[in-house]
Amino acid sequence: MSKIGIFGSAFNPPTNAHKMLVDESLKYFDKVILLPSYSHPNKNNLVEYNLRVEMLNALFDDNRVEISTIEKEIYSKKNDTVYTIDLIEYLDRYHSNLNYYLIFGSDNKDLIGFNRRNYIINNTRLYFLDEVKGIRSSKIRKNLKSKKSISGLTSDSVINIIKKYKLYGDLNENK
Repeated sequence: MSKIGIFGSAFNPPTNAHKMLVDESLKYFDKVILLPSYSHPNKNNLVEYNLRVEMLNALFDDNRVEISTIEKEIYSKKNDTVYTIDLIEYLDRYHSNLNYYLIFGSDNKDLIGFNRRNYIINNTRLYFLDEVKGIRSSKIRKNLKSKKSISGLTSDSVINIIKKYKLYGDLNENK
């Protein structure tokens, strides 16, 4: 049975750090499924969901990486914020034969602030990766707002989408 890693994040925007974490995960998993947040409990400044999905598709060109819109489906059923526990319950109900692990960055190692944290820790297989220092989505957004370069923080294909839709502030001709 294949081992599947499930990596949820806002991906607002996806970064080279996300790419590095997924590449590292593929040493352990047969496949990694990326779940962009549809409604994030702690973030309200998300770029439109479909644009974040488009950026993920631009960043990842590997048949072992799948971009999933499960969170959008879960949201449509409950019409409220989607928490990690909602994802777990969905997977257990509709994909009970899936051999999955939830992937987290080391910044979430204790799952502090997670809804039903103890249930997640005791009933779900978790896989933690070391955080990539210096490359964060927030740094990209901050650099774009202050008209600084984002070169090296994300791929050229993601930068092209950011430019095309004028996301996160005026790019001017920064790259």
